[in-house]
Amino acid sequence: MGVWKVWSLGMLVCMACAGTWAQTPGVRPPADGPRAGTFKHVQGETWVGSPANRQQPVPGDGLRVAEPLNTGPDGAASILLKDGTVLTVGPNSTVDLRRFQFDATTQEGHFALDLIKGSVRVVTGLLARMNPDLFKVHTPTSVVGVRGTDFIVEVPETTSAPAPQPTSSLINGFTSDPSALASPGPSGCAG
Repeated sequence: MGVWKVWSLGMLVCMACAGTWAQTPGVRPPADGPRAGTFKHVQGETWVGSPANRQQPVPGDGLRVAEPLNTGPDGAASILLKDGTVLTVGPNSTVDLRRFQFDATTQEGHFALDLIKGSVRVVTGLLARMNPDLFKVHTPTSVVGVRGTDFIVEVPETTSAPAPQPTSSLINGFTSDPSALASPGPSGCAG
């Protein structure tokens, strides 16, 4: 087969795949940008992308930097990032992995997550262990610096005029609320 025939055949296969992605529910085309992690569990109403381009992820799909992740009232998702960090997003949440870089050789990089509303449990991986100053969770009213390996950050629903205050149920193994340790977190597990 000539070079042009092989090239034409390859282009035909690419176009067929693009058509399949556009028509098959639950199958997402690759997003722009590097893959930061992999969906391990998806439950209920969960989607990535803008409201105009909502896509339902399935386990095995990738999450990319700056790709908003939303959950509905019955939604939840668990994502394993390349450095071993696990994000568990609870119901009625919106998160955006604003920045994620990880070099497996040097174990260096950055992590910045925006929690716009709802809750997220973070079990840190190598990035937070190697350089915790470069591992941050941002909420509408604060920035959470990480000094632990397993923590939950919540942004309560706005019910009155004052700005919502983020709460942290578990930071570095300590909490000011004893009931937070006994209550289930976003993953359904006790914190």
